[in-house]
Amino acid sequence: MAAPVPHVPSIRELLASAKVSDIPLPGKVVVLSSSQTPAEAFAVLVTERILSAPVRVAGSREYCGILDVRDLISFVVFGETEVAHTNLIEIVGAGEKMYKEAIEGVTVSYMARRNPFHPVKEDASLLAVAEKLAKGTHRVPVVNAEGDVINIISQSSLVKFLIKNQSKLAVDLSRKIAELNIGTTPVMSISSTCSALDAFKILDRTRRSGIAVTDPSGRLLTSTSGQDLKLWLKNPNSGLLKDSILHFLQKIRATEIDITAPVLSIAQGSTLQLALNKLAATRSHRIFVVDKEGRPVRCVSLTDILRQVLKSQ
Repeated sequence: MAAPVPHVPSIRELLASAKVSDIPLPGKVVVLSSSQTPAEAFAVLVTERILSAPVRVAGSREYCGILDVRDLISFVVFGETEVAHTNLIEIVGAGEKMYKEAIEGVTVSYMARRNPFHPVKEDASLLAVAEKLAKGTHRVPVVNAEGDVINIISQSSLVKFLIKNQSKLAVDLSRKIAELNIGTTPVMSISSTCSALDAFKILDRTRRSGIAVTDPSGRLLTSTSGQDLKLWLKNPNSGLLKDSILHFLQKIRATEIDITAPVLSIAQGSTLQLALNKLAATRSHRIFVVDKEGRPVRCVSLTDILRQVLKSQ
């Protein structure tokens, strides 16, 4: 009698059986206060080298939302269009002028509410987290019984968990990106000669978190996102924003010890497993599918991948 074939769990089954406690706790969870000024709060994000942080209502145990560095793109675009600035306080101060409403003023809580606070409890399954992340949320707070944030699980953290367990999921991850037909096409891109300021204007107008940068023939060179804006804010230089986006990226990334791959791409016949491995290795949020000439034909984000894997039965 043949031995029974062992059950190979789908990604959905694996996530349902895992708990948020399977994601390592960070050494520090940064929480902002609604009593901080926008400049003070954004300065914390820059100093702590993070892209977002939950905002707690001053004098309360409640949270009003999450402040994201992407919210600062509008400030930079508006402020630098008006006049050059040399520090974060000036940039935020100038950017506040774009808000016409005087009901509450431009406060940290006002901006944090643009990114709702939707936590999970510390005994929740990773499937519950994945379902939130698959809707486009980049980070999910984990709260304890007292309501304190003890962890923040990002899309990248969940991808690392999947990579760690990929040997159990060969059936799910062996499918090709082209077969799954996931991602966005055509790819939104800008020329490498476009100014950095114009690049961030496009991100602000389209509410995209990232965009491809191509050479004059359309070949993929790199990409840019709010992460690069955060690097620039460490030492704001208005003149640099007027340079080409390629020169801008070369300058600000040159000061970073921890620089990821300058461009993240895969061929059209690549598997989901390869895409996940590359995203995990570089801690990136998106990967570009390129044709034989190196031109981007599709952009696959972590959100796209999480939506796909949750379809696994």
